[in-house]
Amino acid sequence: MDLFERSFVIKFLFGLNDSYENIRESIIMLDPLPDLEKTFNIVIQREHQQNLKQSPQSGSVVYQMSSRLFKILGLILVHLIIGHRHLLSR
Repeated sequence: MDLFERSFVIKFLFGLNDSYENIRESIIMLDPLPDLEKTFNIVIQREHQQNLKQSPQSGSVVYQMSSRLFKILGLILVHLIIGHRHLLSR
């Protein structure tokens, strides 16, 4: 992972609100630090697990739509950053 992506992973993690503190700390402690796509997937997976434990209505249409939208937006962001990194490396 290059310095640009590493920097973005750290900015992404510290941009999360305080409810993600445990997830943020556990990801930062990983060696090596995961790339942006893996980091995003870890956050999504842990968020989904927490929501399943806390919300008995996690199967609702609204929850499913917001979770999918969050995933889609995140994946778009990951691809834009990776594409930007490739343009910079040329």
